[in-house]
Amino acid sequence: MGPVWLGVQAAIMLATAFAAVLTLSVIELPSGAQEAVGGRLSVLVVGLVTWMVFRMRRTPATLAARLRGEVERGWRWAPGR
Repeated sequence: MGPVWLGVQAAIMLATAFAAVLTLSVIELPSGAQEAVGGRLSVLVVGLVTWMVFRMRRTPATLAARLRGEVERGWRWAPGR
């Protein structure tokens, strides 16, 4: 199994473990505390998604420039040129 699939598997296991811990720990809390935890997690998720959107808007320009540079550098070193 390649390193990418090991990373995917680790991410799935970590997310599942986090969900299990969160579910089992929050179920014991009173209703008001459960709502507070839900509200805080919602704010955290909104922040993460917003950060992701801004990061993904910036990534294509830098990624395209980096790929063009790598292709140009590889083209210069290509055999038969």
